[in-house]
Amino acid sequence: MYAQRGFFSPPLYHTPARVSFGDVQARYGRHFDRAMRMPLGAFCDLVDVLRPRLSGLGVPPDVRTAIGLRCVGGGNYIDIGAALRVHSATVYSALWDVIDAVNSSTRRRSHDSAPTTRSCCIELSGLGAAAPPSRY
Repeated sequence: MYAQRGFFSPPLYHTPARVSFGDVQARYGRHFDRAMRMPLGAFCDLVDVLRPRLSGLGVPPDVRTAIGLRCVGGGNYIDIGAALRVHSATVYSALWDVIDAVNSSTRRRSHDSAPTTRSCCIELSGLGAAAPPSRY
């Protein structure tokens, strides 16, 4: 991508600014937990699980994960792109990269060892959380 400065002058090339995870944290500040729908520790654990399945080229894996979580959490791709200073095509690409990484990581797990929603609800209800719905 370039912008023409004049007829005899060489084109001026614009390189997009590389977004980092520090930018994401700075953007959401103390509302990071709410924006990602999980605490920072859980987010870092999720990134560690998905990192081998996310490409290191372009947008870093932790930023891709943040973009994917914002999209899945109901965020508008235009707002996410504007907030994190990435193109809307990058938002869609990051979303599908994260979805593919999650699907490939869950495929590798044995379904027998993976906890079910019902077992998690029962475990949480023992800790004082609401009882699981009976229609499971």
